[in-house]
Amino acid sequence: MDKSLIENPTVLTPKQLAKRWQISLTKVYEDNNTGKLPQLSSNKNRFPLIAIEDIENEPLFDKENISTPKERRYKREAENLQITLNQKDKEILKLKAAIAKVQSFTTEFVFNLVSEEKR
Repeated sequence: MDKSLIENPTVLTPKQLAKRWQISLTKVYEDNNTGKLPQLSSNKNRFPLIAIEDIENEPLFDKENISTPKERRYKREAENLQITLNQKDKEILKLKAAIAKVQSFTTEFVFNLVSEEKR
């Protein structure tokens, strides 16, 4: 067997993941059974290292309270929607400012017309 694969595995066992996250093996199995951990389709008790690293790199990663893939996807979507909402709010403020300028100009123009007619 290739020694580099043993030292730098691309797939983790439940025991390796428990050691990596410093949690109990039971907790790993519980999270795995509830679908919270990414697993190989060929072996449900093996976890792709790249997927584990993705979970670890999430801003709110909590090894004691792993969210499901669906929850993680919804969280990312919510964050993206919040960014879009903030951008739209800024656009609305710019449009309101432009409308206020047009209203001001229109009001001044009409006032001047009425004033000239009265003279």
